[in-house]
Amino acid sequence: MQAPEPPNLGSRTLESDIGIQPRTIIMVGASVRAAAQSARRAGFTVIGIDQFGDWDARNACDEFVDLEDREGVDAALSRHPDALVVPVGGISDLERWLDRHPQAARRWVISAETRQSIDDPLMLSSLAGRAGMSFPETLDASGRIIRTVSPQRWLSKPKHGSGGIGIRWHTGGTLPDRTDPQSRWLQHWIPGRSFGATLWIGPRRTVLLGVCRSMFHRMTTQSSAKNLFANNPFVYSGSFGPIDCQPSVVDPLLALSRHLSSECGYQGPCNVDFLIDPMGTLWLLEINPRWSGSTELVERRMIDDGVLGADDSLIQWWLDDTTAHVAVSPRRRKQGESDAYYKKVCFARRRLLFQRERIASVVDCNLQIADIPVDGSVVPRGTPICSVIAKGRPSDPDFYRRVRRAHHQLCCETRFPK
Repeated sequence: MQAPEPPNLGSRTLESDIGIQPRTIIMVGASVRAAAQSARRAGFTVIGIDQFGDWDARNACDEFVDLEDREGVDAALSRHPDALVVPVGGISDLERWLDRHPQAARRWVISAETRQSIDDPLMLSSLAGRAGMSFPETLDASGRIIRTVSPQRWLSKPKHGSGGIGIRWHTGGTLPDRTDPQSRWLQHWIPGRSFGATLWIGPRRTVLLGVCRSMFHRMTTQSSAKNLFANNPFVYSGSFGPIDCQPSVVDPLLALSRHLSSECGYQGPCNVDFLIDPMGTLWLLEINPRWSGSTELVERRMIDDGVLGADDSLIQWWLDDTTAHVAVSPRRRKQGESDAYYKKVCFARRRLLFQRERIASVVDCNLQIADIPVDGSVVPRGTPICSVIAKGRPSDPDFYRRVRRAHHQLCCETRFPK
């Protein structure tokens, strides 16, 4: 699959004109844990900036700064003037702040212009149409119709975000003001099954690395200033895969990524969120030019299949601008059932005190715990505790039972603070 040469590179590579040698990288996102582990495996020095500060995220980073600590972020940028800034999650407020920061603006591995172009529903609608996919009717802050279809329910979506946080049912009222930085899109809801596709877009070829089912969790906890998960019916709760795909799914995704490269000049890893409705139509929802929640499952499968070495990393592919990768397309895997990965986010059913020693009774050779809170952390009701990542055969009922059992133990049986 040959992708056209991009006219203006929206991603910056190892030998870019800004002269940065990214063996030290600054990762910024809602959660940097999985991407930081990937980068460290390849020998990068990682400066992590994220929202949750989980124990294993901190452990994967050489330095760690809380996303809300702007003075700490500023100091980290000053200490590492030659490090690229790599986005690995939706971080709207900090992202805009970094775009204006004199030390960070020129060091984004993806330019602000490219990110804004990929976020534009007009661009998404155009890319979807050229790839043979559909795109839901979407209204911007001025009420302009992007594309016309006829579903019956509307969603209110933040223009920037991560993990489904802030996506809610729209119950009527006026549209947001275009000048409001917190303004939102209104988008018709399409029924169907949700998926996330991980692609590699290079200057000479485009590869679909894997497709995973996406799962979501309805959160209706009471709102508070610090509870991002309050009253959110579409919070990301995990992925399953990679799964086998038919050409009717693979071909539009590859076409979409080629048009993304030619239209926006983007190269690197890319996650495409899409759904398949009951009639089999593919609907593009959004494109994230970065590491995503399901990318680590795809990377693990690539290591299992020998496509990646044990010390290789998708982050290394991106930053070292390796373009001659040989990957196994989901429709060309060898015959016979392969192992899949099941990632399930555990949400606290009541306020609890996390103790890492309890993980020992859950973990086995094919089941791991990730996104682990700092020992002794109080986890509010309705917020994530950690993630369960299991490996097994999809046809084996015990595979799913093990995940459900671990999920129940972590959500319901952890000791509570007095």
